[in-house]
Amino acid sequence: MRQPSPDWIAAAVKATAHGHRDDATWLGSQRERSDDLGFGWIYFALARASNAERVLVQGTGRGFSAACLALAIEHRPDAMVTILDPGFSEWIVDGERTDQAAGLWTDQEQVRRHFAPLGLTNIALLRAQSDQGYARLKARDEPFDIILIDGDHGYEQCLKDVRNAVSLLRPGGLIVLHDAVCPDWPGVALAIDMMQAEDDTLQRVVLPIYPGVCILQKSDAGANDRVPLDAPAFALSELVEQRLSRGRSLTQLRSELAEKDDTIARLQDELRTSLYQRWTRPVRRMMARIGRMGRFHRRVS
Repeated sequence: MRQPSPDWIAAAVKATAHGHRDDATWLGSQRERSDDLGFGWIYFALARASNAERVLVQGTGRGFSAACLALAIEHRPDAMVTILDPGFSEWIVDGERTDQAAGLWTDQEQVRRHFAPLGLTNIALLRAQSDQGYARLKARDEPFDIILIDGDHGYEQCLKDVRNAVSLLRPGGLIVLHDAVCPDWPGVALAIDMMQAEDDTLQRVVLPIYPGVCILQKSDAGANDRVPLDAPAFALSELVEQRLSRGRSLTQLRSELAEKDDTIARLQDELRTSLYQRWTRPVRRMMARIGRMGRFHRRVS
């Protein structure tokens, strides 16, 4: 069985990481570096330790998580990683256009070429938006061992994605969510809490290292029989329990969490505006003073 060798790691990070740079200070969104897989070690270990054969990656960026998972299961004859991605012609992140993954995931031949330098041949493409893609996968009636979700980070869509993933997961299977403790994307943590409130067969573990990874495991045991592995994301589990204990319906709870999501987004915008206004004027004054000093220096010299 192949292991992630230093050469493979360097090639994988360069080919599949977002915004990759060769300098030693660069740290990617998966906490990967030029010589380290970061969260990729977790993905690799989960797939190898669970003897996974069928893996789904929803939202794969340039393919980093898919590559780590594919390497972990390639020794199994029928093992396959399926990428569920719409293959957008352009990407917009935080309101800015980026070409980091633009044009990728157009067809299976392009996928083959992209991963060939890493020696990976066990990756298939399902090009679709998540709702349509999950519907097509449900029609096949072939459950997955691991489903990694890193798609739309808004609360409502992320919750839909997790619900769909749960319906496609075999008992004992794992759902992995990226950005689980990321203040920029609170919808992910909110969706995780809501999903656990709805389904007591899910156990949760959260790695609270920014931007965070959450692992959900589906079991047949009821809430009273399962091992408590919960680690609260943003301490919202307490909020969920309080609301449910007061007799609130799940619909009411979902509405309250959505309002909280909107409030967090509004406060983030206000904070950015405040910081911009606070620092822009002093910096401009400083630059003006530097400019005046330069002109004075030229006159006296």
